[in-house]
Amino acid sequence: MGWNDKNILETLKQDIQHIPVTVNVENCIIFIYGIGTSSREKWRYAGSGFQSSLLHMYERKQSIFVSRIEEKKCIVEIYRESALIKQFKGATPDEVWEKTGQLKKFTGTQLYGLDNPITKNLIQQY
Repeated sequence: MGWNDKNILETLKQDIQHIPVTVNVENCIIFIYGIGTSSREKWRYAGSGFQSSLLHMYERKQSIFVSRIEEKKCIVEIYRESALIKQFKGATPDEVWEKTGQLKKFTGTQLYGLDNPITKNLIQQY
């Protein structure tokens, strides 16, 4: 990599607020690609802009579950083949994931990836 390439990379990195990470919750891999903060303890201090996703079966078909936080609500959307299949809203990550009826052995906080030390650290740094 030449000097100019390094400068280009440094310039690009300045525009990136967060580098996506993955965290594991047993056999689920959660991809965290948006960070936001709040003062809400029940959200583990995540806030608007926080987004994560995971792959899981829904109605016996592979689907993507997108968990996000917007303003005063937590949202879980289920996508299949780039189409929105279902959307759930709740006051907390636990409440909204409970509404999905999926992955019941985990809390919504876990499925958002908010219980993981890596996520906690990212939120604190943000």
